[in-house]
Amino acid sequence: MTSSRDEVGASGAEAVFAAERPRLVGLAYRITGSLSDADDVVQEAWLRFERAGPETVERPAAWLTTVVARLALDHLKAARHQREVYVGPWLPEPIASDPLAASRPGPEEMAELAQSLTLGFLHVLETLSPVERVVFVLADVFDVPYKEIAETVGKTPAACRQLASRARRRVREAAPGRYEPPGEETAQTVGELLAATMAGDVDGLVRLLADDAVLISDGGAHRRAARHPIRGPLRLARFLTNLGRRYGQVTIEPVALNGELGIVLYDGGEREAAMAVHVEDGRVAAIHIIRAEDKLAALDRHPEMI
Repeated sequence: MTSSRDEVGASGAEAVFAAERPRLVGLAYRITGSLSDADDVVQEAWLRFERAGPETVERPAAWLTTVVARLALDHLKAARHQREVYVGPWLPEPIASDPLAASRPGPEEMAELAQSLTLGFLHVLETLSPVERVVFVLADVFDVPYKEIAETVGKTPAACRQLASRARRRVREAAPGRYEPPGEETAQTVGELLAATMAGDVDGLVRLLADDAVLISDGGAHRRAARHPIRGPLRLARFLTNLGRRYGQVTIEPVALNGELGIVLYDGGEREAAMAVHVEDGRVAAIHIIRAEDKLAALDRHPEMI
């Protein structure tokens, strides 16, 4: 990671920014929940980096982190009212493929980073205020010092520690449990879930679902979706069998969505929905379904991010 004026001058601004870009996109996406907003934020950060004169920036990684976080906070504040009046639950734009492909940290850090990109985790972040969300993401996901976080959000380090602590408690209470990188057992569970859904096997689905399983769907303003989370194995199983009857003739494409196994459904060649499945200990703990057309468009892009 570049950290001095001399290195910036030797490498060139574009090389420095390119090295930081996957991390910056990941930061902006976790704050905004929108890949399009994240791209806009990172592009604006690049323009400001150019205008500032990269050779004058002593610590480009920290400088860019601050700029991206501030811009993402502005985007999140602007979108707050729209999300408050949104029809049904609001889920982030889904990311297809491996979102950690650009850089591989250590195994433990990688698992934490991967969990913070899951749809369930990002959905929980929607319960935080914009400033809480920025402070939490910077402190707990990207390990930014509180002194720098304070400068980013215009508060004292002590106030930021309190905000992070409060946000941490809320996230732990509401977030999905342990993240398990997709493997053979997870793939088998997801395959059995799909088979039982298409077969209308309510009992089989109940056996696959965790006792506190939940399904959250986002159809936006123009597509049908459950207006409230569906909780409990039996209710969820019945909902899934109804979906199976409705989509009996669709084409199913397996795909990794935000680091978890999932599928994309096509009906007559048109993309109909994306579904991510969160599996714990061999049972399905959460399902997130996105049907909103504008969000499904994000699946056409394959961003590199950390």
